Amino acid sequence: MRCTFPLFIFILCCSEGLPAQALEPIFSSILNFPGMQIFARDEIVSRPVEVNSRILYNDIYRKRVNDLPALTWNGMAEEVAGFLPYKRGGMTTGFQAVLSSHQGRFQNTEDRTAVAVVNDAAGYGISLGVTFQNGRRIIGGSLAGSRTRNNTAVEFKAFPSAESVAMNRYFLDWLEPTFGREWDIGNTSSGFNPQVVTDVPLSNERRLSLLFSHMHRSYQPRVRYTNSSNKAELTGERLIDFMLRFDENLVAARLNNETRGSSWMAVFFDSPLTFDTDNHSPPTEPVNLDHYTLGDGRFRRRGLNIQLLKNTGTSKFELGIGTCRYTGRLRLNTPVLGYFAGLLPISHGVAVKIEGSSFSQRIKANYSPVIFGIQSSLLAGYSHGYYDLFVDGEAQLEFNLISVPINHPIQFHLHLVEFGAGLTFRRGPVSSAYSFAQLIPFITRVDESPMKFHEKVPDVSLQSRGGAVHQLTFSYSWD
Repeated sequence: MRCTFPLFIFILCCSEGLPAQALEPIFSSILNFPGMQIFARDEIVSRPVEVNSRILYNDIYRKRVNDLPALTWNGMAEEVAGFLPYKRGGMTTGFQAVLSSHQGRFQNTEDRTAVAVVNDAAGYGISLGVTFQNGRRIIGGSLAGSRTRNNTAVEFKAFPSAESVAMNRYFLDWLEPTFGREWDIGNTSSGFNPQVVTDVPLSNERRLSLLFSHMHRSYQPRVRYTNSSNKAELTGERLIDFMLRFDENLVAARLNNETRGSSWMAVFFDSPLTFDTDNHSPPTEPVNLDHYTLGDGRFRRRGLNIQLLKNTGTSKFELGIGTCRYTGRLRLNTPVLGYFAGLLPISHGVAVKIEGSSFSQRIKANYSPVIFGIQSSLLAGYSHGYYDLFVDGEAQLEFNLISVPINHPIQFHLHLVEFGAGLTFRRGPVSSAYSFAQLIPFITRVDESPMKFHEKVPDVSLQSRGGAVHQLTFSYSWD
C-alpha cells in the first residue's frame, strides 16, 4: 500500500482540527498575505447598535478512489457578535464582543494509504474590542482567545520495507513492535491575539492607519501507543509529548485617500515556530535505556507585502505583491527500537536544514450591485506564489547502514483561484444573508529533485472536491 497521506495535513488534524472558513486565511498566509483588519473611520462613526449571528459550513476536502468515498474533511462554526456605540460630547466609543464555537472532522479510513486517521475536534473562541473616535482621530484595540480539543485515532495499515536485508534487519523490522499499529492522540491547543490600531488624519484627504498584532498559539499533542519490542523495560504503554509554539508579529501601515477611495498598505510579518519533544523514557537507573527527547526544530519566516486597495462604492479591487524568507532546522531520532543481541541499542535519526524564499502576487475584485432591491455581491480572485527552497538533510544511521544524503532544491508554483457570491435581504432592522465561496488551489513543481511527494498508481481513478464555504448570517440593528 502507498503512503500518500500528506504530512502537513496529519499535523493540522492532530493539532487543530480546522473549523469552517479556516482554509482561506491559511492559504493567504502561505502566500505572504497574513490575515489582519484595519477598520475604516465610517465603521465607527456611523455604525448602529447591532447583534448578528453566523453559521458556517466548510467542505474542506473530499476524495474518491475508483468512485468510492475514501477521505472526508469538513468543519462547522457558529458565531454571535454584538456592537454597542456610546456617544458623549464629541467622542464615540464602540464596544464589540464575539463568541464562537467550531467543530471539525477528518477521516481517511477507506483511502489507499498506509496511515488511517480519524480526528474529531471542537473548540470555542472569544474576542473583545473597544474603539475611541474623537473628531477625526481613532484608536482601538482587541484581545481574542481560543481553545480547541482534539481526539485522534491512528491506524498503521502497513509499514515500510526495503530491498536491503540489513536495512530491514537493523531498522525497518523494528518499527511495528516498537510503535504498534494503533495510536491514540489527544491534544489541547490554545491561542491569544492582542491587536492595537490607530487612525489619524494627515490632511483633509489623507489618513494614516497603523496596526500592531501579536498572535500566539501553542499545541501539545500527546501520543499513546504500545511497545512490544524485545526489551522488557521498554515495553507496555508508552507516551510521547510534542510541544509546538507558533508566534506571529505583524506591523501594518495604510495610507488612505478618502476623496479617491484608494489606499496603499504595507505589512511586515515575523513568524517563528518552535518544536520540542518529551519521550517519557522509563526510569531505569542507573543507566537510561531510552532517549529523553526525540528531537526539536526551529523555523522562521520573515516577509513583507505591499497592497493597493480601491473602493468605488459598488466595487472593491485589491492588488498585492509579497515576499518572504524562510530558515529552519529539524533534528529527529527514533526512540530505542530494541536491543540487537540483547546488548546493542537500535536507534536512528535525521538532521534537516531548510532555507529559501518566495515571491507572490494577488488580485481580487468584489462587485456589490443592488438587483431588484436585493443587495448582492460577486467575488473573484487569483493568487500565485513561487517558492524556491533548498533542503539539506542527512540520516544518522547505525550498524553501518548507508543512506543517500538529501541535498536538493524544491521549487514549485502555488496557484489559488477564488470566486464567490452572496445575497442580503433587509426588512426594517432585520437582515439576513447567504454567501458561498470556493477555493481552488493547485501546485506545479518545476525542480528536478528526485524527492517525490505523490506517485500515480496505474488503474486507480482519483477524484477530489472541496474548498467550499457556505455562510448564513442574521442581523438586527437599532438606529
